[in-house]
Amino acid sequence: MKLAGKDPAARLEEIRASLKQTRDALVGKRAELGVAVADDDAKAMAALRREVASQEARITELESAVPVAERRLAEAQAREQRRRRAEEARRLNAQREVRLAAAAKVDEALHVLGDAYRAYQATTPDSLTAHAAGYSVRAAVRHWADELARALEVQPIRQDHRRPLAAIEADLNAVHEVSE
Repeated sequence: MKLAGKDPAARLEEIRASLKQTRDALVGKRAELGVAVADDDAKAMAALRREVASQEARITELESAVPVAERRLAEAQAREQRRRRAEEARRLNAQREVRLAAAAKVDEALHVLGDAYRAYQATTPDSLTAHAAGYSVRAAVRHWADELARALEVQPIRQDHRRPLAAIEADLNAVHEVSE
């Protein structure tokens, strides 16, 4: 009795249900056999012995099938888990490729920007206009650097990051003393 394509979990439950049903039927047949023995009915005893032996053989078969069905269920679950992991890896790799392509574009744009700025500076190295334009360019870079920092979710640098540590600790102690 081959059940190809059957869900391993469903098949395991069917085997367990059949085993329980067969065990319950065996209890009833043994009770009937006891009645036949008590009544000394040889014909009924022979038929019931065959039925009890058949039920016991069926129980043995089903008990041996349970570990096989459990193993098949575990294998099916492992296959499904490997399939899901492979699918997730493919999805993440596709996203990674997109991220790498975007990062390469940003890197190239930064190189082009740096080259363009160096070329601009080289055109008029001692010019007062170039010097003033340099401040304008730096101001624009500072503006866009903040925007880029926000886009990259870079933590802002504290305004007092250049103050001596002793001064910062003194301020913190003063705040602590006032709060007490």
